[in-house]
Amino acid sequence: MDKFFTVVTGNTLGSHEELINRLAAKRHLTEVTSLEESDVILAFCPIVSRAGTDVEAALQQIPAGKPVILVVLHHTFNPDYTVPDSSRLVTRGDVILTVDCLFHENQGLLECPRNEESILKILNRPEIQPKTSNPAAPEKTRQRTPAVSNPPEDAVNDADERPPGLKNSGITKPPKQQDYPTRSTMDKFFTVVTGNTLGSHEELIHCLAAKRHLTEVTSLEESDVILAFCPIVSCAGTDIEVALQQIPAGKPVILVVLQHTFDPDYTVSNSNRLVTRGDVILTVDCLFHESQRRQECPRYEEAIEKILKALDKGLENKDQWARLRKILWICGVIGVGWGIYTSYRRIKETCFHFLQ
Repeated sequence: MDKFFTVVTGNTLGSHEELINRLAAKRHLTEVTSLEESDVILAFCPIVSRAGTDVEAALQQIPAGKPVILVVLHHTFNPDYTVPDSSRLVTRGDVILTVDCLFHENQGLLECPRNEESILKILNRPEIQPKTSNPAAPEKTRQRTPAVSNPPEDAVNDADERPPGLKNSGITKPPKQQDYPTRSTMDKFFTVVTGNTLGSHEELIHCLAAKRHLTEVTSLEESDVILAFCPIVSCAGTDIEVALQQIPAGKPVILVVLQHTFDPDYTVSNSNRLVTRGDVILTVDCLFHESQRRQECPRYEEAIEKILKALDKGLENKDQWARLRKILWICGVIGVGWGIYTSYRRIKETCFHFLQ
């Protein structure tokens, strides 16, 4: 019987419990409440902003003195989502294994080869191998018996109310069961987050994806629009000015200004007046709080509708430019053809007069 001590460095929405249950379904495990009793530390690090930053912060929270197995949790709908190997970000020598897993608030741990591979890697570690003699567990330990791999009910309920926050560095796909319009949409967006949104930017993206088929791309060149999120942490004017400097040029920008407050009726001034860049096609204000992620209020719903309309308008403009380019090309071909024809006529007339 092997003993492990759990460290959770962020909100996993119960996915760490599900992973432990999956491990327990294949191996007899005992979770202990003190570091001294444990054989190994099982640490869970959900990615909420950038992998490097979050892993570094997680390593600072993990106590020393025992070997560490670090599970890095990436939020995504896509079971085939590719993530870089997080072990390259680990600088501590006592981390004996680093694995990456995929999860989502509605599905828990995704059913995918990556998660199965990670579970096998953990089980294959010598520290997790069963021991020949298993003394009775002390009263203050919590024994893990084999369990099904469904996420805890309370974790699913929490996920429905409070989706996690993180910057997806890959492609985010909406749920497969969702029916979307078949028409072409301006749906490829590149995300820029200029501060700590406490996950509220991810929830807004989920709300948009529930109403429109959207795809988050990892390069600016692939995108149709930049979706930028600017949380206000000091002065709105200063924070927005700094945020605009972080947003790359070359694509139209939709700027979402996030105002932190408990009060869903909180009145904020229109941040649009503070925006000086001409490529920002829309600026909206949203309210959020760390315990609620977003405030259920008319302002939030209005912001969602404005963004969707801006995406549609962007599509219309895109189609208009395509038609205009086609017309200009046709005019150019006609102009060149007419020029060749008139030049031929002049040369012919000149030769005719010369021969006479």
